Amino acid sequence: MIRIFLLFFLWNVSFAQSNEATLFFKDGTSVKGFGTIKKNKIQFRASLNDEPDLWDEVLVESIVFDPEDTFVKYAFVKPDKMSKYKIMKVITEGEVTLYEHVVIDYFDFDDPPFTINLPGTQHQPYQPEKTRHYVQKKKEEFPTLLKDGFGRIKKYFSDCETLVKKIENNQFYRNEIQQIVEYYNDICAE
Repeated sequence: MIRIFLLFFLWNVSFAQSNEATLFFKDGTSVKGFGTIKKNKIQFRASLNDEPDLWDEVLVESIVFDPEDTFVKYAFVKPDKMSKYKIMKVITEGEVTLYEHVVIDYFDFDDPPFTINLPGTQHQPYQPEKTRHYVQKKKEEFPTLLKDGFGRIKKYFSDCETLVKKIENNQFYRNEIQQIVEYYNDICAE
């Protein structure tokens, strides 16, 4: 029991700490400090001794975490006209930007995931994750959700005949969306 408590405590402490990051504002300025993402907002502080401030899409464009020079960027993205902004991970940028949004489906959004007791198993938290990929060309106001297999992917990239042929000839697979976007940006972007 003590081991479980200790693991839980260490896990929570590690997530409560901020990572080195740069916050980018919509006016083109930026500030270095420490940040985390919590409930579709960015928690940011200039130093670890400061109290964190919460930031949303009104003033902030993105945050880049840069621990040990491994840059990971998250941006506020409005998926469509009717939706609210969501924080999405930027996978690759260019003429087409690829975003990844992980959705965790809880039955009760205010409580942590409950436990399902399945016969013959230990306690398993119910936390199904769905990873959704969005692509957005520079000229587009909203990104496009890629789903339903290659049909939507081929339609979205239909202005690049060589890419569509490679997809049809099984030179790209559905799980290679990053490579597809990078191919488009390298070969087909205007």
